[in-house]
Amino acid sequence: IAFVIIGGAALRYVEEQHYINQLQIYADDKQKMQEALGWGSELKIDKKSEPQAKIRFMLRDQNHTPIQGAIVNITLSHANDVNGVISQNSLNLPLTMVEPGVYRGQINLPLPGVWDASISAQIGENTYQVNEQITLQ
Repeated sequence: IAFVIIGGAALRYVEEQHYINQLQIYADDKQKMQEALGWGSELKIDKKSEPQAKIRFMLRDQNHTPIQGAIVNITLSHANDVNGVISQNSLNLPLTMVEPGVYRGQINLPLPGVWDASISAQIGENTYQVNEQITLQ
């Protein structure tokens, strides 16, 4: 019986390693596809004295031409420590194109500190994703 248990555990380990390897291959392929696009971006979030943070995301192709008509979404995440308990605040917002290659939105960011921003832009089969950290006062 011990042999069967050990054999089952070994098989599970091999399956998990195969799954992890497949995830890494998928991530590497996705990264190569994104790099081949040659797209670039710039994120600005302005939260001075207003309750709503103003988000501006600029998207350009490899020739620095503004990319129009993308579906752009931003997810903002903030880890908050209250009395030793860490909670995660995540906010999602679609951004709207206001001029060629410029996408905007407004959102209430209730906490100061470091926020992780994950922005995705998609046109047809082409997907671009960028992650940045921003600090709000």
